[in-house]
Amino acid sequence: MDNSDRPTLKLDFEYAIEQAQQQIDALYWGQLQQMQRPTPEKDRALQRAYPTLTVPPVQPSPMKLRLILSNYANDLFNAEAGCYPNDGRLSGWLKKLEERCIKRVLDTVARVEETGKEQDVTIAHHGLRLE
Repeated sequence: MDNSDRPTLKLDFEYAIEQAQQQIDALYWGQLQQMQRPTPEKDRALQRAYPTLTVPPVQPSPMKLRLILSNYANDLFNAEAGCYPNDGRLSGWLKKLEERCIKRVLDTVARVEETGKEQDVTIAHHGLRLE
């Protein structure tokens, strides 16, 4: 990245940011997986296979999902922004950081959804649309 995207930081700061991002990714990956629900097709297949099994439907929780995604982006942002120097270019760097954090969150959601396909589970139950 060029200097307009972010400041040049010491290696120990870069490493601390990398470690924090990995921990944050792991935490929210698990939370996103917990939000996944069986696809309608899988639900129908389970009902056909086990007609006597009655389970109340899980209600969508779009606000919980939005909260998770918001917290995820905020945690990523704060982990890096705290290492930036107070400089005249700070507001531009923070804007670019915001864009990178949103992209990272959306990329993670896409990967969680992709891995969920194997088990026929999705976050779409809560109203999420990747586009």
